[in-house]
Amino acid sequence: MKHFIIAVTLVTCSLLGFGQKTNWDYSKYDSLQIIYSTDSVEYHKYDKKGKIGIKDKQEKIIVKAKYDEIYSFNNDFALVVIKNKLGFINLKGEEIIPCKYDELDFFYENIVRVKQDGKWGYINDTGEILVVCKYDYAFNFINGIAKVFYGETHENGYPKNGKYGIINKKGEELTAVKYDGISNFRNKLAKIRIDDKHGYINQEGKEIVPCEYDKVWILSKDIIVVKKDYKSGLFNKNGEKISDCKYDVIGNLYENLTKVEIGGKIGFLDLEGKEIIPCKYDDMLDFSEGLAAVVLNNKCGFINLEAKEVIACRYDYANPFENGKAKVELDGEEFYINTKGERIKE
Repeated sequence: MKHFIIAVTLVTCSLLGFGQKTNWDYSKYDSLQIIYSTDSVEYHKYDKKGKIGIKDKQEKIIVKAKYDEIYSFNNDFALVVIKNKLGFINLKGEEIIPCKYDELDFFYENIVRVKQDGKWGYINDTGEILVVCKYDYAFNFINGIAKVFYGETHENGYPKNGKYGIINKKGEELTAVKYDGISNFRNKLAKIRIDDKHGYINQEGKEIVPCEYDKVWILSKDIIVVKKDYKSGLFNKNGEKISDCKYDVIGNLYENLTKVEIGGKIGFLDLEGKEIIPCKYDDMLDFSEGLAAVVLNNKCGFINLEAKEVIACRYDYANPFENGKAKVELDGEEFYINTKGERIKE
């Protein structure tokens, strides 16, 4: 048999195996095997003169003996084979996908990808052809979207060099098949690439970040970082540019604050890209208990999650807050302060 992609587990049963009636006339069959069993239904694959069919446990014919092979049912469908061509039958014995395909996969989201004459397409679980076999490779559907591919493939059939696009369950191309790469979707966005430039598309296929940046990544579900000519900026999830590419570094997100750097100086943007603290701090520690130590002109203080300097930068050294207090040093003396900046006892 030609290679087929679907994985099949054969269940080997003896003639007197579980659930089989012992008053069957076994002489009529070359072999019998259970391929589907529930509390109320039991199907037996039978071999008669080299052809395979299915009967229930009352010996009623469900599928006539015409196939070269029938594999066990998986999610209510069974792979069938005639002359090395593959198809699917359902639990009623109906051939919903005729035996004319070279490769078949499992059903994903009620759709199976099929290969014929070197091209891939899609068929749903009622047998309706959604996409004729025209792509050089087709991926399974995930959340209603599938990637498709035109181009050169490896020996195993997987994409090598070519162009990608995405389609919906109607078989409509949501994007042209023009991208050199499309990632899996994350937060309803997928990274795209043309040559060495990157961007993002949404699940409708809209290019919300144009494919013109050296690097792009998702900072949060609402914020996308883009980098061009060694400078970084921001887009929101709607594809609106909220900050030009002017920052050397766009770092961690702290609730509603984004840490940014220019020339080694640290500042903060809000989620709309507004610079609420200019890049002026020399260093900072991570937030702890809602406050972060910052350094300005070699002096330490603290900012809150609203980027307000709630404790002035006057200490020579400062540790993060823990259990409502932080150890600081001033003029060679170490002591503790509370979140208001008041000196307290240990």
